[in-house]
Amino acid sequence: MHEQDRASEKAAVARIFGFVYASRQETCKDDFQPRQAVHIASGELDAAGDSALHLAVTGGHLVFTQELLAASCEVQARDHRGRTPLHVAAMEGSPELALELMTAGADANDRDEWNQTALHWASMAHSPDLVSVLLDGGADPLLRDSFGRTAAFMAAEQGKLEHLQLLLGKAPSAATIPNNEYWTPLHVASFGLQTVKNFTKPLKFLESVKMLLANKAEVDAKDENCRTALHRAAQAGSCEQLEALLAAGANVLSADECRWTPLHYASQEGHIRIAKLLLNAKADAEPKQPACLTPLAVATEQNQVKMVEFLLKHGADPHTRAKGLHSPLMMARSDPKKYSDILALLELGFIH
Repeated sequence: MHEQDRASEKAAVARIFGFVYASRQETCKDDFQPRQAVHIASGELDAAGDSALHLAVTGGHLVFTQELLAASCEVQARDHRGRTPLHVAAMEGSPELALELMTAGADANDRDEWNQTALHWASMAHSPDLVSVLLDGGADPLLRDSFGRTAAFMAAEQGKLEHLQLLLGKAPSAATIPNNEYWTPLHVASFGLQTVKNFTKPLKFLESVKMLLANKAEVDAKDENCRTALHRAAQAGSCEQLEALLAAGANVLSADECRWTPLHYASQEGHIRIAKLLLNAKADAEPKQPACLTPLAVATEQNQVKMVEFLLKHGADPHTRAKGLHSPLMMARSDPKKYSDILALLELGFIH
């Protein structure tokens, strides 16, 4: 390339970056009419492989995006992660920019390096309107990414009720489609917890669970570890979701690959309120002829003193054990210093 051509290209790139980052509002048609400038604007402008459209959308510059599209810049340009400007619009949560791009011919079902479409990204964004725009533009809610997740799965995982409602309204069967580990949307919504306090937009896992059940999600579907949504809710301590699952007929005695029931997981984590709900639903605190550690043994192993006390009050026997395994009492006696409080409960009935 001649020095003059190289200088001309650098000048064009500089103009493009100037428009993006300064958010200039005046028309830029003259800068993008020449074929060379359009070619440069559609190509890689930074180390991430972003085109001018990627950068304009990232910056939320609607007018500049319109001008780039009017100048025939490539709407399907890909960055180094295989993402198009429409993916970026979805990641930024912008229904306005998504609509502009689809009107200009952007493919709503284009996939990035993870096989995710714009709809996958929109399912995690803040705007239900964005999901609606993409669905109206032909986005397929049944497409799965490299991890087997549909957009509905991701919305359920994030507690995005309004998004989930739109997606299931378009494709009710998405309520039953599992990921590659056979977790269903019901598993992830049941497991879900509001880990970050957000009083303006609280996550809606309970409502998501109810919506999935209303759309015929299988309440006792098992994941790759043979755990049901009830196992996952018990493990996470998700009381409201667990109550909804029980009301829908979830099996409290369902056993996973380790032969653990939901009560085992509640015992392991020390979730006493969960344990109460499970026992009220006829879970067994003292299994006959156990094939694995009993819930009391699990609580003992994890040094969950209050859970041990609770299970003892509900009939759990500290001497019960499966063949070849320790009983709760044997466990506590194996390390009396570590399990001093539990040993007192098991031997004396109180902590001294």
